[in-house]
Amino acid sequence: MIPKLVHFIFCVINFYILTFVYASCQNTVQTDSTSTQYPAIEKGLSINFPEDHGPHAEYRTEWWYLTANLWDESGNPLGIQWTLFRAALEPKTAKSKWNSSQIWMGHAALTSKNLHLVEEKIARDDVLQAGVVTEPFKAWIDDWRLEGADWDLLTVSASGKNFKYELELKATGPIIKHGDDGRSVKSALGQASAYYSQPFFSVKGWVEQNGQKQFVTGSAWADHEWSSQFLADTQEGWDWFSLNFDTGEKLMLFQVREKNNNHFYSGTWISKEGNKQSVDPSQILMSPSTEQSTSGYHTSWTIKIENLSVDIKIHAINSLSLMETIYPYWEGPILIDGSHNGYGYLEMTGYSN
Repeated sequence: MIPKLVHFIFCVINFYILTFVYASCQNTVQTDSTSTQYPAIEKGLSINFPEDHGPHAEYRTEWWYLTANLWDESGNPLGIQWTLFRAALEPKTAKSKWNSSQIWMGHAALTSKNLHLVEEKIARDDVLQAGVVTEPFKAWIDDWRLEGADWDLLTVSASGKNFKYELELKATGPIIKHGDDGRSVKSALGQASAYYSQPFFSVKGWVEQNGQKQFVTGSAWADHEWSSQFLADTQEGWDWFSLNFDTGEKLMLFQVREKNNNHFYSGTWISKEGNKQSVDPSQILMSPSTEQSTSGYHTSWTIKIENLSVDIKIHAINSLSLMETIYPYWEGPILIDGSHNGYGYLEMTGYSN
């Protein structure tokens, strides 16, 4: 969910490859958003499983994204993130053992009220450092894993400085295809991604922070998204919400911020039975209800969707949930109150350099 991150990956790619003695990078990557060297996500998209759980290497960027809202045995809220990014270096390349056509990046985090622990990994394609396969499903980077027979039952694990986690995920509802059968539009110009979610995972397992292991339960939300088109030049970043309400309904919502404040909105309302409804953008009112925190991000929000009778306030569990990675962004667990109560995750990009 972080398009501008990919811009930065392309900027640092030569530096990264030079850290490997045998690496070779022969061509310059085209980063112009108008480039036609990569395919676009066109109307009439068809997403099929299990094959589309796997990588789409012909597209410029792709990510597999998992966030989980957890509670320990004392009822304290926690959050974890597990993300694998893929970026193509060029549309076509002659591959060899040391000349990769793809770059991979992994992010993992564990968040509590008082701690936000983050780890980042970068890997090449073609030497089994990272990748995704479909049957059985496995996404990995080094020893981090998201794997299972399919997307009904998965195990996720990661570790970093002062934290570890291993969780079992069980789907209790269907996969949701956003937008028009999975084609999610990101701007008035029609730029789009292929985007689906599994928002119905129940979770059990353990987390470890600073050497202290805790057993946890909760729920998780998984996203898979791919595209070749970046945000428009007039767009600065976005604010993305995955919301789980106590009544069983769920809501995916984002705004892509325009420099002229004519922001682009999109959302999916999901019933507790797993039926989906695209949200009318004209009904969405979204605004930060606090000034920017010391890290430069808004960590409390007000969201209203009149025709769905939604009038809620969002509060971060830990306002200092900055992902201090190569390209910094904010991502962390949130609590919800108002017309609907619940919990979820918030991601914010494009607020700082």
